Amino acid sequence: MSAAEAQYSHPQIQTEIAQSDAILESLSELRAKLLTQLEETELRIKRESARRGRLANLLAPISLPPELLSTIFLICQDTTQSFPIIASHVCGYWRDVATSTPLLWANVRLRLSIRTSREVLDTQTDRLEAYLTRTNTSHFKVRVEINGNHDFSKIVECVAAHSDRCSHFHLSLANNPYAVETLRGCFASVEAPVLEHLSITVSPLMGHYDPRQFSIILPTVFASAPSLTFVRLTGVAGSLQPPLVNVTTLHVDGVHMSDLTLPQYRRLLAGLPSLVNLSLLEIGVIEPGIESLDPIPLPFLRSLRLRDGLDYQSVRLLLDSLPVEQIESLILSHVEQLDPSLFPNVRQLTFSACNFPVDQLGHIMLAFPSVQSFTIEIISSLMLIALGYPGTPVWWPHLKILTVREIQHVEINSLLELVRNRKKMEHPLEKVYLDKRSKGLLRGRSQLEELESMVSVERHHDTEAWPAGLGYEDEDDGFWLP
Repeated sequence: MSAAEAQYSHPQIQTEIAQSDAILESLSELRAKLLTQLEETELRIKRESARRGRLANLLAPISLPPELLSTIFLICQDTTQSFPIIASHVCGYWRDVATSTPLLWANVRLRLSIRTSREVLDTQTDRLEAYLTRTNTSHFKVRVEINGNHDFSKIVECVAAHSDRCSHFHLSLANNPYAVETLRGCFASVEAPVLEHLSITVSPLMGHYDPRQFSIILPTVFASAPSLTFVRLTGVAGSLQPPLVNVTTLHVDGVHMSDLTLPQYRRLLAGLPSLVNLSLLEIGVIEPGIESLDPIPLPFLRSLRLRDGLDYQSVRLLLDSLPVEQIESLILSHVEQLDPSLFPNVRQLTFSACNFPVDQLGHIMLAFPSVQSFTIEIISSLMLIALGYPGTPVWWPHLKILTVREIQHVEINSLLELVRNRKKMEHPLEKVYLDKRSKGLLRGRSQLEELESMVSVERHHDTEAWPAGLGYEDEDDGFWLP
């Protein structure tokens, strides 16, 4: 045995190893404790730095009180969709003010594409919940747009949980086979006491929906909505009808409602005793053998928009079910037949891309005796010729305002003759509105100056909101889309 081997026995080595292990464990625990203390110290430094920064801000020569800063936030909140988040990340003071300003979070937008992952869906759901929580007791508006076969149940459940404060709800769903069932299951028994504006668009995943969407006429979403005045149902959302008794404005987009029957359409109208404004887009109602109909009593109906009636029979049935003699504002787009309907009280009239045949012209002149403002777009010059005919009777004798959009070269002389002849017949126009293109066309032909010498000419801007006096932008209005 060597001297080195003789110095240590095996039991001694084991003992010293155990002692070394104990020392290492103690040192590891000390290191962990020191690291924890370091992390806690770093956190305390950050907190104290933030507190010092807030205190230093109080010494600044210019300091905005929270009430003023909150008002500034509200003024700026529409500059970008993420403004509330951006403002709350500037500094601790701004965050405190932002999170304690409920109205800053009261306009929520959530959009999911067909490529959105489950993780992003969960994040967006949490964001929605955070926004609605920060609104506190304030009313809020929410817009949800989802494309794809996502499980969106938690999103609508979140909105439903706060439905007592929701004033505007815009929901657009596309390519989801369970959209209608999910919405009906979530909102069937929900109370919505302050809901004013409801827009539901469901674009179907073809082959996964029941075309008989109007078979259920009783309300199927929201047990009560006493403040609801504006409703839009688009796509296959026909069966998602809220309580309609107080609704004054209804949009129905029938692009996927090809199986709508006349009795269903009439029952829908009968459930709208307060209706003032009605917009019908691509509604096709076919009921063979029906010769005449009594209009549904709608005592307050005053404004109607109708586009893309699938055929003459369908347009006639749509109009025959309405008390058209009450209507004061009428917009027709892509409609080709009107007889035998008469509109004795229409004062504001718009024809857009209405290809009326020549044999309809006489009826049209007789059907609108009270027109005061007429808007015309992409239409035959026959209308202009008739209104400017230099003889008796003078058609539409109360006409004062003419708006012309998308005028063609061949119509310019007819427009000038109309203005000139009505002035001679002592039924002059007071104002002519031209869109930018039409005004440029007349200027290019050196005829704008001639027109301006006979009547006041002004620029016509973008299509006005419908109905008149709505008071806010209706982002979902697809009536004028190609």
